[in-house]
Amino acid sequence: MPQMSGRELAARALAISPQTKVLFMSGYTNDAIVPHGVLNPGTWFIQKPFAPDTLARKVRQVLAGPAEPVAVPEPNIQEQRAENNLV
Repeated sequence: MPQMSGRELAARALAISPQTKVLFMSGYTNDAIVPHGVLNPGTWFIQKPFAPDTLARKVRQVLAGPAEPVAVPEPNIQEQRAENNLV
């Protein structure tokens, strides 16, 4: 997204509706993203590429999951740089 990151969009959505379910997707693996602080452990995540049925299963899993809001940290410049240099 050219105007904001996915984390920023999630933070804005959660500020409006704290019970919003958030599913992040990336071409990076969960193992590469979480240790670098890009996403918090326990955040719903799906790795690209994925098949339509895999996406449907993950969305059902997220929707059936706990109603507690996910803590999504506000992105900052250093974190955004880390996102671009994970590997």
